[in-house]
Amino acid sequence: MDEPGSTAGAAPVVEVALPGGQRLRAAVTRRRRDRSGTWWYDLELEIPDREDDRRHGPRLVTRILTFSAPHPVVQPVEGEDYRSLAPHRLKSAKGGSWMTHPCGSGRNFSSTGPTARRRAATAS
Repeated sequence: MDEPGSTAGAAPVVEVALPGGQRLRAAVTRRRRDRSGTWWYDLELEIPDREDDRRHGPRLVTRILTFSAPHPVVQPVEGEDYRSLAPHRLKSAKGGSWMTHPCGSGRNFSSTGPTARRRAATAS
């Protein structure tokens, strides 16, 4: 059984070092290299939150926070498979290869806060 807030099976998990020295695990959805050569990772973190309903009162929901962080702030977790993050390769007409990155996945990777809301699973 997965722990509450786990994203097992959805994406590989990495360890993220927070500014205050704490560490947490987040799902990594994509990696990109900037002009200086630094790898940046797009991450998702599922957190519990309260949602107020006028009729039924407060209830527990989860929010997915999306953010990006560079290596070495993001570190691999032993046993995770990161092959899905490898850039796609396309062959050119002359036999060379091109490195491409998906640009329109339909997901919002902003770092401005919650982007999704859904009901929390209840333990039985």
